[in-house]
Amino acid sequence: MERQGPAVLIVGGGPAGLTARALLARWGVRTLLVEKHRELSPFPRSRLVNVCSMEIYRRLGLAGRIAARAFAPEYGRVRFLDTLDGPDVATAAMAGVQAPVPESPVTGVVTSQHRLEPTVLGAADAPVRFGTELVGPAEESGGVVALLADHGRGTETRVRARYVPAADGAHSTVRRLLGIGTGGPGALGDFTTVVFDADLGRWCARQPAGVYFTAHGSFLPLYPEGGWAWSGPTPEDPALTGAVAAGR
Repeated sequence: MERQGPAVLIVGGGPAGLTARALLARWGVRTLLVEKHRELSPFPRSRLVNVCSMEIYRRLGLAGRIAARAFAPEYGRVRFLDTLDGPDVATAAMAGVQAPVPESPVTGVVTSQHRLEPTVLGAADAPVRFGTELVGPAEESGGVVALLADHGRGTETRVRARYVPAADGAHSTVRRLLGIGTGGPGALGDFTTVVFDADLGRWCARQPAGVYFTAHGSFLPLYPEGGWAWSGPTPEDPALTGAVAAGR
């Protein structure tokens, strides 16, 4: 089945895709966003909304709501130390977070991606299809015909659009289907992240930070009210991943 689609078909429901959808809706452009996963990510993932992004969210009327659920500005710092309760070996402020940038009316914030995404999703009344994947883009005169697979229903549809922004991340399906390569050194390593609840304030309350790099992996506070993530190199034997993470 082929349907006349929107002016813009956005592929990917992360921060980039959701923000593009909200901006285009503000400008009166019809969009459809498709995301291959069945829902927004439940994982913290990225940690920083920078100044440039907050300027965009300010224009969308979202900056205040995002900042209200984020960490206080003093958490806009990275610390390097041997252990979580030890003295700093080195420390650095996150640009535009711990202190304002004179040229900007906003500051960046430290917050988790899965707290940001629902706010941006609710900023526009434009269609979103979760569990739907782009499986075949074809360029035609005046636009693109996209083959979309709905994994929940087991159906496929073709949608016509003028433009298809690829907002589907580092392992982009769009880039793969179009044969677009990447440059640079490639993957620098594999890391395992463990999300957990613990009261670590007794060791780090006197020196707040958004990220603590230690000799035993990185520790990241997730929410102002609690919650942590630990991240470190993935063991060569995947079966040891859980044990090694728990032991640290």
